[in-house]
Amino acid sequence: MPAVDARVGNPERADGCTLLDDVWAGEPFSGHGAFVSRVAATSDRYVGEGLLTGGEKVAIQSAAARSAVGTRADQQIPNSCANRLAISFDDGPSFYRPQTLQNFREKQVHGVFFDLGMRAEANPAIERFSVSEGHVLLSHTYNHTNMNDLSDAAKIEEVLHNEAVFDALGAPFTFHGIRTPFGSANTHTQEVVSSLGYTYFLTRIETGNDYEPTTTTEQTVNSIVSQLRPGGIIGLHDGPIDTPAGRATTDAVPQIIDQARERGYCFGVVDHTGQVVADRYVSSEAPIPQIANPVPYNFMERPGTPPDPWFVAPDPIAISATHSPASFERGQTGNTLTLTVTNTGDQPSDADPVGGSVVTVRDQLPPGLRATSASGPGWTCTGSGTRTCRRTDTLAAGASYPPITITVDVAADAPTTITNSPTVTAHGQGWKDQADDSINVEVAP
Repeated sequence: MPAVDARVGNPERADGCTLLDDVWAGEPFSGHGAFVSRVAATSDRYVGEGLLTGGEKVAIQSAAARSAVGTRADQQIPNSCANRLAISFDDGPSFYRPQTLQNFREKQVHGVFFDLGMRAEANPAIERFSVSEGHVLLSHTYNHTNMNDLSDAAKIEEVLHNEAVFDALGAPFTFHGIRTPFGSANTHTQEVVSSLGYTYFLTRIETGNDYEPTTTTEQTVNSIVSQLRPGGIIGLHDGPIDTPAGRATTDAVPQIIDQARERGYCFGVVDHTGQVVADRYVSSEAPIPQIANPVPYNFMERPGTPPDPWFVAPDPIAISATHSPASFERGQTGNTLTLTVTNTGDQPSDADPVGGSVVTVRDQLPPGLRATSASGPGWTCTGSGTRTCRRTDTLAAGASYPPITITVDVAADAPTTITNSPTVTAHGQGWKDQADDSINVEVAP
């Protein structure tokens, strides 16, 4: 019996004690029958107190009867305490998920996985296993989207599309819960998503930077353990979608669990109210699936290479960059950089002038160039060292926006070769592309 059946939730008394707290307070159980009897007595009492319906009681008792708790196979770590935690991961399933699942199995802890549809489609067996093993599977959008940047229609489509992907894979979400990337949960976004019946998960205990490749296992462990609090949800990254990090975080998990237990904590999962609730891990002993297909990534934001197999997932928004004249000269003024954004897909982009879905071009000019102006029909451009241009109108399939022209002066000591690398982001930063324009710089005669 993992958490209470997702259709039921975990009813809580006025004193804060939940049904599962009451059940697990009876461990260790002398046998499976003793466990089933404990569940029956507890659920009967909750029905009598008006906290459960008869149908919910039947679902709970049925789950208890199917479990292995109290059997000889149930060699369990005691899991009853007043200070309970949950461990969650964003961005999966990555190359590191099988090892994380093994770590959880060895430590008898269920994970809470906020997963991406684009990655789930690549390795669906891992998701089906995660659900069958009792881990909690929830949404993190389809392709790591900043929901605040989307129109209301696009917000709704993103949530429902991801839900449909997991349903089709045979790994439906444990309940309708979501954590959105980039902390993208302003009040309006929360209202739109909550109207779909989703619980938003916002607060968590995190390192703040376990997605950085330079963050060590020790740093992650120390940061998390120093912040532990009753009811806390630990937030980590399962092979971040846009950096090559991941191994240090995976290795940190067993140490975090051990050190938390030494400090009097035990582990549970989350329920549909957003709370940490009691739980027990009884292994199915089924083999843990391994990565069978390349893991998709978005545009890599940090240097380095993820573990094979992997690939950068294509998206429909592309940027190209050119310059004029063909060669620049040191000390020259009035040269131009031209940036063009194209929709290479077969559907219109989801920009929306009402909802504010933003297409953003950024050009951090390399040393040796100084911008004097930046403009383009329909673009709003700001900044100095980094020129940022935005627009919110839909781009038809196969079409290009009017180009952005950046006028630049060349420094007297500019290097002989300059590479300009503008980027474009769209669909809430879920789509990103970069162009590399190499410019030859001559010494003025």
